[in-house]
Amino acid sequence: MNKIGILGASAVWENVLCQLGIPCRVFKNQDELRLSARIDALILSSEYCVNDIAGLQAILGEKAIFIIIPAGSRKGKQLNSSESVVWKEEEYRFEVEIELFESERKCRANIVHFPIKLDDIPNDIVHRRQFYASRQELPSERINALAQFEILRFVRNFLIAAFRAGNRELWGYAGLPENKPLFIFRIDTDFAEEAEIRKLAELCSQYSISATWFVDVHSEQILQYYETFDDQEIALHCDRHYVYEDKLRNYDNLASGYSRLFNHKICPSGFAAPFGDWNRSLEEAIFELDFSYSSEFAYAWDTLPIIRKQKGKTLLQIPIHPISPGRLRRSHFSSKEMLDYFIARIEHNIRLGIPAIIYHHPAHGLLDLIEELLKYVRENNINNLSMHSYASWWLKRYEALSQSNISELIEPIRLEEQSIDLPKDYLRIYKKNWRWYLYEYESFRSRRYFQEHGYPAKVISR
Repeated sequence: MNKIGILGASAVWENVLCQLGIPCRVFKNQDELRLSARIDALILSSEYCVNDIAGLQAILGEKAIFIIIPAGSRKGKQLNSSESVVWKEEEYRFEVEIELFESERKCRANIVHFPIKLDDIPNDIVHRRQFYASRQELPSERINALAQFEILRFVRNFLIAAFRAGNRELWGYAGLPENKPLFIFRIDTDFAEEAEIRKLAELCSQYSISATWFVDVHSEQILQYYETFDDQEIALHCDRHYVYEDKLRNYDNLASGYSRLFNHKICPSGFAAPFGDWNRSLEEAIFELDFSYSSEFAYAWDTLPIIRKQKGKTLLQIPIHPISPGRLRRSHFSSKEMLDYFIARIEHNIRLGIPAIIYHHPAHGLLDLIEELLKYVRENNINNLSMHSYASWWLKRYEALSQSNISELIEPIRLEEQSIDLPKDYLRIYKKNWRWYLYEYESFRSRRYFQEHGYPAKVISR
């Protein structure tokens, strides 16, 4: 089994190697490297350059592959958010501004130049993005601008090419349990009525789907009903339906919700923020309350889980597909178009080896659509887990990879290149129209209301 080292700190590289399932060790300096076991490839952080290779080869040997991250390299090209990175005739769309760097000198077969400073790519930009569908009006949502799966795909294909140039294959461990397709059903209750929640819960039970319910805590009666759930996960959504800019108010909001769930003998291990919003103050509060995972598409979407670290603690961020059935209905999709959209998304994620995580609001109804989706999952033998079960599996996998305890994992798989064929009219997702501005205004108005009131009018009036 191959093993890759990182010389110097790089949170992004460490995460991507974990996503690929490649055992990885981070070395602070060359002295630590001398004491290590065999390393097949070494990623040099930006403080190192080609001039350091000779000394490192003496430590690791001539067969080791050295991956140089741009440091003193001259800048090649600046790409805007709608331009793609083209490498070996394959297009990658990161959807944020990217600087490409050129190598200072010609590299040899075992010394390769990685053209992007991954740790410098902005990951704090949130905007409204449209998602492709084969129809005129497209659904949209406010999400993180960075397409993190494209980073994963680019690094994957780059490393495969680097190993192949040295007549070696790249192996990793699957990001899905038993390397089987995975469906996760996430439910955000958003102050739904008890009857709406009951109908959706009965549907999950009918098709033996273990869903993860991110719940609000406004109703004692509904909380009592959650106590009766069997084979369903209860996680925290909110007390007040808003994400604040400061840690104190975020902490108070989460702690209040957690306390009310705990009073009903429910101990949530996961959290998902209102509106899918995310900021560092919110994350600090999540860490302090010792949640094991969180899920905000303002941080990441449609990719494998991401490890977050803070003050010796570890938190798993689980990205989902950010378009809900209610959002499709708002974009005037027919029932058939909705079903086709989600089945296409599930099949797309299965091909790429990432979980298909669809989310829904009970208050939006659309139970006929949900039933068809759950029926599709069962008829196609797609594995189903709760978010907690998947998070627990991933965190154990991360620990095994970081400590090289690979005997605890199932057999590795040979990693193959991933290619995505985009429709000819794909670029229209970047074109704004009057509906884009309308939805942006509606989002602003809704957030402003909840910032002031915290709860919907029907709850306040009781």
